[in-house]
Amino acid sequence: MKISLMLITPIILFSSNAAHSAFERSVGVGTQYGGLFGAQASFYHSEVKVNFGLGLLGISTGFEYFLTPKNSLGAHAFIVAPVGGYAVSWNHYFNGQKAAGWRVGLDVGNAQAFGDQDVFILPSIGYNFSF
Repeated sequence: MKISLMLITPIILFSSNAAHSAFERSVGVGTQYGGLFGAQASFYHSEVKVNFGLGLLGISTGFEYFLTPKNSLGAHAFIVAPVGGYAVSWNHYFNGQKAAGWRVGLDVGNAQAFGDQDVFILPSIGYNFSF
């Protein structure tokens, strides 16, 4: 399920419908960015942001729904070698959702490695580049 979701997301991101949406690039640390350090490509469609992250140790894909111009709730799936999992996330954008600037987040999820499952709470931090 996670693998197929991660393969389908880039197709959605680069589809003709998404091409008419706002595009964003960001770099950061956390499971939303594919682990230790990574880059994220995102498209906005109204109040929804769909993203794909590629990090030094893994990949991630997910979405966010903006409750206010500066706060979002979302979900993402990730594989950060050798761990796979999913999480719900809250993010705060200091300069707003479509502006360059810093964002911080909190991810709460479930990770699985070598047959063991664990619940985790991890921070994420990133910088969004302007459109």
